[in-house]
Amino acid sequence: MGWTNPIIIGLATIGIISLITFILIERKAVEPLVPISLFRDRGVVLANVLTLFVGALSIGIITYIPTWGQAVMGNNASQSGLMLTPYLILWTGGSFIVGFLVGKIQFSKIMKLGAISLIIGTLLLTFANGNTPDVLIYLCTALLGLGMGLIVPLLIVYIQSNVSEKELGSAMGLNSFVNTLSQSIGVTIFGVIYSIFSNNGTEIGIHAIFIGTVVLAIITFATTFFMKNKGSQQEN
Repeated sequence: MGWTNPIIIGLATIGIISLITFILIERKAVEPLVPISLFRDRGVVLANVLTLFVGALSIGIITYIPTWGQAVMGNNASQSGLMLTPYLILWTGGSFIVGFLVGKIQFSKIMKLGAISLIIGTLLLTFANGNTPDVLIYLCTALLGLGMGLIVPLLIVYIQSNVSEKELGSAMGLNSFVNTLSQSIGVTIFGVIYSIFSNNGTEIGIHAIFIGTVVLAIITFATTFFMKNKGSQQEN
């Protein structure tokens, strides 16, 4: 089913009309679900944009690294799944590190460190092949987990510091929605990339996805330069 299929065009049209209708209703609502004023706040917008990027990157990692281990490296399902263990552990560890750094180092600097970790991890993945030692994949997932741990929890704190108490619930709800949306978008985009390049083999298809994660990591790093420098001890 191609993009020019009437069903696809119809669904896209319905989606656009629904979005426009939602915005018009929310602008006039006394107590809107998503206050339009949130989209005028640069900090909230940038935090949600970053959520979109890292969420899409995360779903690509979780979905395709085990597939790479099993289909390309010849590991069994358990060994391939274990490749994500450093990712999960370092994500948790990165979150603890953020807890110590918040109030001492500016938010944007912590996010830059996280984005650099993501870039290094994704770049290393692009050099992987069927003969790559498992330990290199573990190193990549560890770096990716650390990057996520330094960025994702901080985005929540960043949003909370940019909105009033009245808008706090709506702002966090919006971020939660964007996080869910990012995973749906990530699955779709990476699925399209895989379907295009996997005609030449599974390894080439997943390798193209790894290159896509590098692009997302670089965009994430670039976006952090637009973040306000909140979080220093003086500002607190």
